[in-house]
Amino acid sequence: MHPVAKIFDKAVHLLLKWDGGILLSFFMGIRWTNPEWLDGKMPDYKGLFCDILGRGLNLDSMRYEFLHCEVQRNNDPEIGERTLAYGGAVVKHYREVPMHLVVYIGPERCTMPSGFEHGQYSIRYVLVSARDRDAEEIFAVDTAGAIIFSFLCNIRDPETYIDRALRRLWELTPRFWERRKALNLLWVILLLRDKSLQKMVKEKINAFYAEENRQALRGSIGWEYGFDEGIEKGVEKGRWEERRQMILNLKADTGFEDERIARIVGVSVDTVRAVLYPTNGH
Repeated sequence: MHPVAKIFDKAVHLLLKWDGGILLSFFMGIRWTNPEWLDGKMPDYKGLFCDILGRGLNLDSMRYEFLHCEVQRNNDPEIGERTLAYGGAVVKHYREVPMHLVVYIGPERCTMPSGFEHGQYSIRYVLVSARDRDAEEIFAVDTAGAIIFSFLCNIRDPETYIDRALRRLWELTPRFWERRKALNLLWVILLLRDKSLQKMVKEKINAFYAEENRQALRGSIGWEYGFDEGIEKGVEKGRWEERRQMILNLKADTGFEDERIARIVGVSVDTVRAVLYPTNGH
């Protein structure tokens, strides 16, 4: 996996686990508390890793239950078979049957199935598509992680929502290190959104957070590689091979248009096309 993809995934994992996994339990429709985050590596299955695996107290059943979550940036038509494999691996290793959640954060319409059946084998899981969820609904969860995650969702009135969300994020992160963490994660998340939303958020942050914003964002992945002059400076620090691999992996992992990849990587559209289509004259 390319480092850019790892950054996206790690950011979403952190948001979902924020404040004891409240957002995870919200998506699952349960009251889940005191989670213990477990190693997602399944030792009996080579190369099989759960994105998020935890064990917590279900306040509805009053028993400890396992929760497994996969984060998807692309539509995977075989997600059902994969989830069945994950479930079997967890049962074998931990002797517990987990609840399953699939969170889709891609820009395209979610087309993945919400279950899998084949003969005597079947599995069900909760499928959440961020782009199809109302940002206000996620905002109401009222944790810093949920508010940041809501920027991946359907924002009906960006001008009003961004201002209110940033102000609430400020209130939920009173310590400087908390605010720095929150803003860094927000910057990374916004790389998955369009340029106009990025610009609007940047303007709102600069107006609201002022100098503290620049201090909190200094050195962040999003600040250096996500916006305007920051991306240009960041890319210039790298080698051409790193930029070329970033272009190839962004296309493979996200399917973004050439123009959007050019904006993310900080190169011209012609450069992107030269990398992606080296033999067809683009």
